[in-house]
Amino acid sequence: MTENHENPSPKPLAEPYQTCSICRNFPDRIRVFWKMNELESEPMPPGLGKLRGVGDPFYFPHMATSNRGLVECPECHTCYDWKFEYDYLATGSEDDLEVTRLRPEEAEKRRQAVAQAIKDYHAWFAANIPANLQTLRQSRDYNKVSLAVRFFLTEGMERGCDIECALPELVGILPHIHPESISTVNIRTILRKFAAKSPELKQRILTLLNDHGLGPEHPFHQSLLS
Repeated sequence: MTENHENPSPKPLAEPYQTCSICRNFPDRIRVFWKMNELESEPMPPGLGKLRGVGDPFYFPHMATSNRGLVECPECHTCYDWKFEYDYLATGSEDDLEVTRLRPEEAEKRRQAVAQAIKDYHAWFAANIPANLQTLRQSRDYNKVSLAVRFFLTEGMERGCDIECALPELVGILPHIHPESISTVNIRTILRKFAAKSPELKQRILTLLNDHGLGPEHPFHQSLLS
């Protein structure tokens, strides 16, 4: 009589998240709900705040306004669908956060979609740079100038686009706008961020300020050197 000595089936490999120090204890779907700032569900699991947005700074998860996107664990690279909904009602606000683990194939599709969205956005931004530069060079209409400055800050720098080409025009408009205007504040934000990147960029900005009559005694010099 011949005995059957079949090899036992190999155990399936663990999913990356199952051994991850950040998200191994996450359920497949996390839902957290607040009503009038009072938690009405299980609290957020430890480690949820460590997930990072795929495409940051083009997209980053936050809880200030309703938003949806793709987030990733920095350790095991498991991806999650992030959805936050904010409703302001007469009785108070209601906040609903839902984070759902994605299978690798779905995560890859979402990654590709994010990459394409960023590519399309950068193309749109580049196409609109010339018109906004021209506004800064030629217009003295404050509303138009304000929109152009905001374009380079919120549509450009804050979303990961390169706006170094606009530095001469942004500095050049300063003598023509009120020193306490929102546009001045926005330009100061841009210049400070560029000055912090490297000593060469900082010196370039200081030179531009000098060229436009905004010398060492001007508040912009003081803010960049502080």
